[in-house]
Parts: sequence; C-alpha cells; structure tokens
Amino acid sequence: MKGIYLYKILITSFIATGLAFFSFASNAQNNNDVVIYAKLKSTSTTILQPWSSTFLEDRDFPATMLAPKKYAHIIPAPKNPFSFYQIFQKERPDILEIHLDNSSNIQHTLEELQKHPLVEYAEVEVYVEDLQTIDEYTPNDPRYTDQYNIVNHNLKQAWAITKGSEDVVIGIHDSGFEIDHEDLKDNLRVNEAELNGSPGIDDDNNGYIDDIYGYNFANNSDDLTGSNHGTEVAGTAAATPDNQKGIAGIGFNAKMIFAVRSTLSSLVYLAENGADIINMSWGAPNISSQAYEEVIDFYTEDPEYDVLFVAASGNNNHNQELTNYFPASYDNVMSVGAVDENKNNRDFTKSYNITLIGTDNSLSTTVNNGYKHTSGTSYASPTLAGIAALVRSEYPELTAKQVKQLLRFTSDTSFYSIGNNAKDRYRFGYGLADAYRALTYKDSAHIVQAENLHYEHHTTGDIAIAQGDTLAIWFDFRNILNGNSGNLKAIMTSYNNSYTPISDTTFIGQMSEGQVISNNRAPFLFKISETANLQENVYFRINFVDSSSNYVYKDWQNIEMNITLEQFINFNKITGVFRPDGTIGKEHGLSYFTPNSSFSYNHYHLTRQAGVILATKDRVSDATYTDIYANTRNSDFQGVTFINYLREYAMDENYPMYAYTMMYGDTESNSPISVEVNQTYFSANNFYINSEFFTELAIKNVSNEEIDTLYAGLFMDWMMEYTTISEETFPADSSILDYDQSRRMVFVKHVNERKYAAITLLNEGDINVQAIDNTDGTNSAIDITDGFSDSDKIKAVSSGIGTTNIGEPDVGTNTSSVISLSIPNLKANETARVGFLITAADSLTQLYSQIDSILPYAQYWLKGSSPEIEYQQAYEGEYVPIRTSNFDSLALFKNENGTKELKGRGRQFEVLIDSIDYYYVQSQGRFVYNGDTVQLQGEVIPILTVEPTIYTCVNSSIIIQPDGCNNYHFYKDELLTQLAHTGKSLTLYDNQRDTSFWITCAERTAGTIEKVFTQVIIDSVFNDYSMSDSISYVNESITATFDANASATTWTWYLDDQKIGETNDITVNPTFTSTGFSELRLFATNKAGCTYIISKEIEVKSDNPLSSVVSTLEEGKLYPNPVNDGKIHLALSRNLGMMSFELYTTDGRLLLDKIPYIITGSNYTIYLPRTLKNKNCILRASSTYGSKTWQISIL
Repeated sequence: MKGIYLYKILITSFIATGLAFFSFASNAQNNNDVVIYAKLKSTSTTILQPWSSTFLEDRDFPATMLAPKKYAHIIPAPKNPFSFYQIFQKERPDILEIHLDNSSNIQHTLEELQKHPLVEYAEVEVYVEDLQTIDEYTPNDPRYTDQYNIVNHNLKQAWAITKGSEDVVIGIHDSGFEIDHEDLKDNLRVNEAELNGSPGIDDDNNGYIDDIYGYNFANNSDDLTGSNHGTEVAGTAAATPDNQKGIAGIGFNAKMIFAVRSTLSSLVYLAENGADIINMSWGAPNISSQAYEEVIDFYTEDPEYDVLFVAASGNNNHNQELTNYFPASYDNVMSVGAVDENKNNRDFTKSYNITLIGTDNSLSTTVNNGYKHTSGTSYASPTLAGIAALVRSEYPELTAKQVKQLLRFTSDTSFYSIGNNAKDRYRFGYGLADAYRALTYKDSAHIVQAENLHYEHHTTGDIAIAQGDTLAIWFDFRNILNGNSGNLKAIMTSYNNSYTPISDTTFIGQMSEGQVISNNRAPFLFKISETANLQENVYFRINFVDSSSNYVYKDWQNIEMNITLEQFINFNKITGVFRPDGTIGKEHGLSYFTPNSSFSYNHYHLTRQAGVILATKDRVSDATYTDIYANTRNSDFQGVTFINYLREYAMDENYPMYAYTMMYGDTESNSPISVEVNQTYFSANNFYINSEFFTELAIKNVSNEEIDTLYAGLFMDWMMEYTTISEETFPADSSILDYDQSRRMVFVKHVNERKYAAITLLNEGDINVQAIDNTDGTNSAIDITDGFSDSDKIKAVSSGIGTTNIGEPDVGTNTSSVISLSIPNLKANETARVGFLITAADSLTQLYSQIDSILPYAQYWLKGSSPEIEYQQAYEGEYVPIRTSNFDSLALFKNENGTKELKGRGRQFEVLIDSIDYYYVQSQGRFVYNGDTVQLQGEVIPILTVEPTIYTCVNSSIIIQPDGCNNYHFYKDELLTQLAHTGKSLTLYDNQRDTSFWITCAERTAGTIEKVFTQVIIDSVFNDYSMSDSISYVNESITATFDANASATTWTWYLDDQKIGETNDITVNPTFTSTGFSELRLFATNKAGCTYIISKEIEVKSDNPLSSVVSTLEEGKLYPNPVNDGKIHLALSRNLGMMSFELYTTDGRLLLDKIPYIITGSNYTIYLPRTLKNKNCILRASSTYGSKTWQISIL
C-alpha cells in the first residue's frame, strides 16, 4: 500500500500545552532544505507607522531578506478575478514558502520573520515519515479484549517490539495476594534458595524466613494472603500472558515479588530483594513522611538499586480541590491518575504533582481464581508499572528517572481534547501513557527538567517572604535524555494571580545528557501582591522551548512551592498558628478546645500573645510586646528554616509524639546576642494525654565570645477567654495567677475556676519567675502598662523569684507571666537546651494529672544524649583524658562497692587506665534532663614488638613470632584490610620472594589499634667468585676474589679440602706444586645463616708457555748492533713461529710496525728501511706468549 506523507507544522507562537515534538528530519521530503512558511497579513490590514507605504508594499521582502535558495507565494492568484464567485469570496491567504540552506539557524530566522510588520505568523515544516503499518502482537489470553488498557496504551504495538524480560522484577507493595491464582503463579519471581531450602530457616540470610514469593509484614510470615486489593493490582501489572487463561499482564514476561505492607520495612524489603519497579496502589491525602521520602529517594538515586517507584494519585475528588496524595506526590515517584476505557477523565483526585495517566477498570485478577473490573487509580498505577517494565526490558541502560521522564514525555496529550478532559489540563498529568511511543521515541526525546528549587527575598536574601515582596526563584536544570541545543530556554508562569512575573524567562543554553545548569545568577522574579494568601502552597509551571535544525522541543513541568513559613498546628486540644520567629502561637495566641456536657466542643483563648525572650545583662532579643495596649511587638528573630513535621517521632514504640521543628536567629534585633535557636514542639499521640505540649529551645551561641549568663524564657499574656458554642461568654482577662515552687510552674485560672492553664520550666538550675498585672503595674515588680521595655524584659528573665501572685479571688485581672532559666558560661558554638511545658485543663486536679502524665514523655525526648566517649587506650600506669566532642558538662562517677559515687563535674577528667572500667560519666548541665550514665571503656596497651627485618633463605621456612599479645592479626597491607592469618605466630613455608606484614594484637578491637611492621627478606644467594685464570702452572699461583663479601657474614677458602688463608679473606693466591686438576672451594654464609659452597676447578700444567717464550727471547742474540745495512739478525735457541716486529723511538713513539722478516731455522732476519739513518731506536719482538725489546743504533 502506498504510504501517505505526513507533515507536522510547528508554530513559534504556540505556548506549550503538553504536546510533545520529537526529533524528526528537518527537511522537506528528500531534499536538504529547511522550509519556512510565513503567512502575510491581509492587504486590508491597517499597520501603524513608522513603516513606509513602499516598505509595506514589498510582499516579497520577508522572504528576500533571508537570502533564500528559493521562495514562492504558494497559493496562486485566482484565474478569473472578475467572476462572481471570486468577487464575493474572502481574500486568499498569502503564504510564502521559503527554502533555506539547512545550516540556517531556525530559531533566529523565525524570530526575524515575526518582527516583520507584514508577517502574521511563521512556521517551520518538519517532515515526519511515511505512515506505515505498525506490527502488533495479540496474546492468546481469552479475555484480553476486556482489558481496556491494552487499546488505550497501544500495548499490542508495544508487545510486537518487546514482550518484556524475566530479568525485570515488579515489586507489588499491597495488602494481600493469592499466589496460586491460575493467572499469577507462573509470573512470580521465585526465591530459589528458600524454595529449595529448609522450612522455618532463613536459607538466603536476608532476614526473612521462607520468603519464596515475598513476605507478609502485617503478620510477620510467608503467608501472603490478605485483602483482595493486592491480587487485583498484581494481575494488571503482570498476569501470566499467552497461557490461554484469563488476561495478559501489561509487563508481559516481567516477574513479580510481593510484600504485604505494614511499616516502611516492607517497602525496603522489595528494593533490597531485586525489585526494579515498585508499585504502591495506596496513599493518603496531605500526609507526607520524611522517612518514606528519604527511603524512596535513596533507592531511586543509588545506582546499585535504581528503583522506579510508581503510585496511585488518589480517588477522592475533594470537592475539586487540588490535593496531594502521598507517596504519589514525592519527587521520585511516578504519580498516576486514571481515565476510563473511553479515555474520559475519572473524577478522581486532581493535583499539580500527577505525572501521567493510566487506564483503570480493565479486567484483572481477583481472589478464588477470579477476574473482575475494578475502578480507581489503584489499577491505573500497575498499568504504568507494567509499561515501565517493558521500557526497562528494552532499554536496560536507562535509569529509573530517565524511564519516568521518557514515559511522561512520550505520553499522548491528545486525550485532553476528549470530553471534558481539557478543564483539568496541567493538574491531571502530562498525558495518557503510550507504550509504543515510549519504546520507539527514546532516541528522539530531548528532555530537560528543573530540580532543587531555591527561593529567597530578591533584595535581602531571606527565606521569610511577606506580601508585597519580590520573590527570586532558581533551579538546577538537568538534561535527562539526549542533550539539547544552545537555544533552550525556560519560561515560568504562576497558577496564582497573586504572583506577577517580573522576569519570567531564563536562557539555559546547550547541555549534554546528564549535565546540570543553574539559573541562580538570573533567577525568575515574581512580585507578590499585597493581598496574597501566604497560608497556602503556590504552584508554578515552567515551559521549556528549544529548537535546532534537527528538532523542536516543547515541554512543561509543574512546580510546587511552600512559600509560607507559617503553619497551623493542632496539639490535640491546644491549637495555634506558628512561625519560626519566636512567637508561641502567632497573633491570637493559643486556643483550647474541650467537650461540654452535651459532648460538643467549647473553646477558649488561652493566650493573647506568647513569645521567647533571650537576654544577657545588657542585651535582649525577643518576640514579645513593646506596647501591650497598642499590640506592637518586637520581631527580633528571623526564620532560618521552615516548620518541619517529624513523622518518625510519631512512630516511636515507647513514647509516640507529634513533633514539629523550626530554626531562627536573632539577626533582626537592634542589639543581637548572636544566637541561633532550634525549637521543637512535642504533643503526645495519646487519647489520655491531649491537653498539653512541651517545647525545647536548643540555643546555640554563634558569636565568637563566651556569654557569661544567658537568660532564656517565655512570656505569656494569659487571656483565658471562655466561649461556649451557645455563645455563653465568660469575661476575658479575668484570671488569677500563682506560682508552684515545688513544680517550678506558673499556673493561671479563670475566676470561675472552670478553666486552668500552666507553664512549667522543665530544667533544673536557677529559675526566674515574674507575675505581671497588665492592668495595674503597682501590683507587680515589673510594670509594663507604660510599655514593655528592654530593661523590663532583662529584669523579668534575670531577677530570680519576683512577684508570684496576681489577681484577687472572684475578680481576677489581666495577667501575664515570665518564666526563664539562667544559663551560665555559654561558650562560643556551644548549645544549651531549655524546656517548657504548657498545659490546659478544666480543673486544678486535672491540670496536675495532665502534667504528671506528660512528664515521662518529656523526660524521654528531652533527656541528654549519652556522652560519646572514645575508647581509651594507654600503657599501664598512664592517665587518659575523658571528654566529650561538645561543650556539655559531665558528671564522673566511680563504682565503689557496688555504688556509683560522684567524683566531680566538669568538662574533662583524667582517669587511670588500669581502673577505667570502674568509671561512668553522664551528660549534665546543657540538656533539659540529664542523660544516662555511660560506662567508660578502655584497655591497657600491650607493648607489641616484632623483629623488623627477618632474613631467610630461598626455599626455606621461617616462623614470625611477635611479642606482647596472646594472638595476632597478620595483615598484608598497612590499612589493615587484607588479613592473612590470625594466631600466636605465622609460619611461612618454601619462601620464594621477599614479603612483609603489618601485625596487630588480635584481642584489640576498639580505639587506636597499634601495629608493627616486619619484612621477610630472602637473603643473598652466593653462586660465584672471581678468579684470575682457570689454568696455572707448577710453582705458580692464581688470584681468587669473593666480590659479594658485603652480603655475607663469614666465608672460608679451601684448596683441595685444605683451608687456605684466613677466615673472611676477600682474596687468596693459591700456589700449585704439581700438575693435574685442583678444586678451589668458597664456603660463604649470609645473614640468614644459609651457607653456599662455590667450587671451581683449576688445571695445573708443567710449563708456562708465557714464561718459555720470554726466556727464549731474553736468551737470544741480536746482531749487528749498530745496524749499517738495514738488516738485523735475531738468533734464538728455538723457532717461536710467527712473530711481529715494531720500531719505536726511545721515548716510546711508534715509528714502524709490521716490519718484514724471514725465518731460517731458529734465526729471524729483520729488514729495516734503508732510509732510516743515524737513529737510536727500540726494536720490539712479540709472540702470542710474550715479547722482548732491544735498543739499537742505526748508522
């Protein structure tokens, strides 16, 4: 069948709406041109000056200004312009087709065309490809036609490319599974070690017994049964395909591992036991967990695991309010929404954090070997998990993050044109997942995402943002896949009209895959309106635009920002709005809710205002009144962090708590003390302890100087306004205040004695208390009716026990209180902790009961940490210093006769190492409650020694025997990572080479581990000595020399078994008395004690030819001398054969060599040149065995 040419028109003025453009060839059909279409405005369009009429009449100029290869107006003029039809027809569009060289910068060209006053729009033509028939694969499962997700996600086409891999494992984290279901049992990942192991035994040592197919964390067993939900989710993800039963799982051949969920450990189990993808079809709205998020982040980002987490985005529409479900809304989770079989948006949860869409209500497995249609994002999520398994099978090199973004970016955005889907664009995910596109467009997808949101006040750099401020926002932009061109830019818009962009565009530029670029130097800027609601999260959208000669990329990403530092906190019955600024319940303070007799709730305002006061003798930083009547307050503290909910505290097995933490500093004070406060609020997660909370202020001295005394306290303006739901009102500011010294507690009651409240200082130490009458200053030691000055505040927190009772019975008054702790000698960088308990009750008895009930919680959470004392080591009789790594004070105890006796308090002690086990220390002084005592640990260091160098002989054995310990570790390396042997000694057999060891005491397992070094050296091998000659003669000698004597300890020479010379003679000169063969032996011993024998044979002859020749020449007669006819004769006693004769001057210079001669018998006649006259010379005769010279005269 002939193919159909398909073209896609890309428009520069198009704002990204989720349509994805891929990297197709940027040319028109088969040529190499870049083709631009420029639509010209109508000739009747009025164009404002300053353009000249001549310029506007040139309708070719938009093309000619680009110097094109060719161009044309593609719609011709009418053939008969005067026909009736043409006269009344609207004007024909005038579109220029402009052909440019493919090296042209498309983005720049389009921008230039858009600037021309005649151009209405400009587009680039991108040739796609011929539409071809796409292969499909149909499974033989009889009910696959009831799986709507197969059609909606193009799975038949995807399965024609890949049917997944058994090596890819989907972890199903759910509430129960039927593992013997006919359509599940053959697609389960089998733990062979447990399957073939022993029942009741953890055969694979993973901590879980008999976990053949997974584990049940709800009942701590291998029984995976539970609710129907998990079985239905599992079938969607990976039911067994092509088995002529039921349905085909989306992941096809991918395997599954199950975890019946309970705590976070069940999620970790799947990641640790081979899951590549984990599906979580569960969640809760607006409840996030730092622990869950950290675990998911770790297993996603650690390359050893690289797990893709997939989760359902929620089924409740929450009255169309945007709602974040967790875990789906964590950054490293692919959040999945749902459509029905017709791709219509299910009216489920909407959120800017949804990643993409899956199909629900497809047929899936259920219990009792059954099948059913079930609706909800719980079933859209495993659809995506199965598609992700196909992608991970086909592209195993992609990371989890890349798979997530590839699935998102290749999803089908056209589903937003169906029905009413368009109304939820941007808050229902990027598109409908398309398995086929994800598998075929991997190399064409150029994807960039923003990470690591940062924001601050544009001019001050603070994180505290107020109405009317300018907000600076920046990100790290990461290229996820395939790089991008230098034209990439990001445009940021807000979904909230209260945030107006000042600078909304940043140019990112070219990045390679994996590269990160920050726009911190050119942040986005938004102006916050004066009426903006700072109590809610703000959502933005980033539009990405990029184009090159090869592709055009458009994409978008939602960004969620917690812009406010405020948070409403419900401490069971006590509530308030909190900020990290030192206030205790912002604006209207704290409220208390309590049931009445009809079991409905009444409430009353505990406080009008409360806040922290920190002071020294001459400086103060606070968040309290300056004028109580004008309600003006100091704002000396500036937030450093947001308020964070500490979920792990609520999971504590002993004393579960709701806990919130925040940090602030006194940088806004006119006379700052220079402190940083990390404040944590705690309230009990217990029905019976629900009318109180306590708070800890961890105050750090960030100055460079010691603070002599720091006073840390809370100011409370007690309002005590009681209002019932029936509008019955008790007068506010009608309370009586008193001080309970035994409990270190200031308590206040309404005059009707039906409502009570108290604040308790939890620390030991010097307490300061001031009760204040806000109406009549004469009734208290401090008068704040005329203003609450810095000097008043310093006096209130530092003057010991002042006024303790305010208010007359039955009358009461407007009361405030200050309670504080004196903290002496707070050193630079030291932290001191102060705790306060705030309680409300309906009677004094109930108040005391509530306090007594909460105190164990406070003592548990605010107790000083156990001192971290290093393991001590010293030699016998030495003292060791005992100190902590911080400045907290220690108490030192010694066990004497079974009783721990206090020996002192301080920051450092010295203890005799010999008795260290008798001592204990406890953290004191800087915590709300003293910590546990910790027994000191240490040991007397043995003196570890070993011979540093041990010599041995090749092929011999040796024992290394250290001294000082009972057993030793012998290591091959200095870092003590390669243990070679443990024992009392080490025997090395058949040594062939040098080696070395680092040795430690085996019983030493803590502290500084002493080590010694020894090296085993294969000592010198002696196999030669030098000898002047191997032949000698009777009555003559040779010279033998031991050249390697420096490496030997002793040596001796023997000639024919008789010692010659002295021991350790380097050289010997043996003389021979008879002919034959003699043996000269050297016995040499090295440092290791090994003796080597080197033997050489010497041949002894009777006559030395060298001596015979010389004597013959010496006995010969040379004549005539002087020489007068050029001839001279040498008469010898015997013929010496061939000889050579040379003539030298008397000073040794050569005159003539190779002088001719003849031999007659034993006479030699030598012929000298006749030209030589009147010279005295030296004549030399030479043979192989000797030579002789004579002085001659030539006449």
